[in-house]
This record gives sequence, C-alpha cells and structure tokens, in this order.
Amino acid sequence: MTDKAPVVRIEAAPTARRAQARNEARRAEAKAERTAYAHRIAEALKRSGAVVIDCRDDAQRQEARAAGRLAGRIRGVSVRTTVVEGRVAVFEPDRSANPLQVRLDERRANRALDEAFRKAGPLTGPWPDETR
Repeated sequence: MTDKAPVVRIEAAPTARRAQARNEARRAEAKAERTAYAHRIAEALKRSGAVVIDCRDDAQRQEARAAGRLAGRIRGVSVRTTVVEGRVAVFEPDRSANPLQVRLDERRANRALDEAFRKAGPLTGPWPDETR
C-alpha cells in the first residue's frame, strides 16, 4: 500500500473552525464591553476631570487602568491612572492648564453650590433680611 491518507490541517477541520469562530466572537464581545466601559469613564472624565473606580482584585484593577487609558485616548487627552487604597484613580493632570476648562469647572461648581443652597438654605443661619 503506497497510497497515503490525505493530510488535513487541524485548523481546516470543521470543529476547529467552529471553536475558532466562538473564540473570535468571545474576543469581540470582550472588546466591546471594554470599549463601553472606557466610554463611561470618558464621560465621567469630561464632567469632572477625575474618576475613582472601586475594584475587588488585581485583575479588576488592571482592567480599570486599561479602560482609563483607553478613555483618555477616546477623549484625546493625557490621563494618569494610579491605585489608591485598592481603588483605581483616573485623572487628567493637564486639565487646569486650559483656561476654558477652568472656567467651565468653576461654573459647574458654582451651579452645584447654588442648587445646594436653594434646597437646604444658608449654612450659617437665616438670610440677613430675615433677622426680624
């Protein structure tokens, strides 16, 4: 018998192709989840300039730091990530260098204070015109 069996590559086998397709689908789903996570972080960075993310273990911390860096790339700004007491802090170190961003942050802070004063009243006692 000189006839040899045909050589079939493993990656061409139907079960290997299905396994590879499932693996690629899992990777695509994980990438989509990471991107969505990074977009949420980017929105929070846009509002406040810093985000603190609670993490349970080192794997979550690594994932949060990677998502924070991706959020910076999405926004087109430089970000720093650091671990503080088991939580991951993502912040924009150059945010105060932009005078327009400083004005926007001040306005947001003043608006939040005005809203708090409207709801709770003054913190030091009655208004001056209400003394009598």
